[in-house]
Amino acid sequence: MALQVGDIDDDGTIRDTAIPRYDLPEPSVRHLLQSGDLVFRSRGMPNVAAVIGHLAGPTIAVLPLIILRPDRTRVLPDYLAWAINHPDTQRQFDAQAQGTGTRMISKAVLETIDIPLPDLATQARIVAVDKLARQETRLLHDLADRRRRVTDLLLAARAQAAGALAQDHAP
Repeated sequence: MALQVGDIDDDGTIRDTAIPRYDLPEPSVRHLLQSGDLVFRSRGMPNVAAVIGHLAGPTIAVLPLIILRPDRTRVLPDYLAWAINHPDTQRQFDAQAQGTGTRMISKAVLETIDIPLPDLATQARIVAVDKLARQETRLLHDLADRRRRVTDLLLAARAQAAGALAQDHAP
């Protein structure tokens, strides 16, 4: 299978759609994605990282994705993705981006990004709070959408009733 730039959403999540399968010669182990790796979208905007979860089979990352394999004794993959996707880091990328037509962040630039590295327990708490905040945002958007649909239904019913009443009283 091959993970491509288009498989990563702007918020750093990997789309649930099936990753395309290709008949390729056996890639080297260093090119195969592993659970806990990150893939960094180095071209386009925004330049985000996504954590690789469970894979259905051998999967490679197609350029311009950059594979990051964090030292899990020092940094949690989800924390590293959070830190890379954070607005402060994105501003660092803005200042060092290359290219005029398509924005590009080179591996060399990625290696120079300053990321705070608290202890693993603090990293886990940061990731947990961020996950809850994202879930809250999704729920609030869903609630607003549902309220809008209920309002539309009530207004349509009101218009229908008012129209029928007007026809009943017509000469």
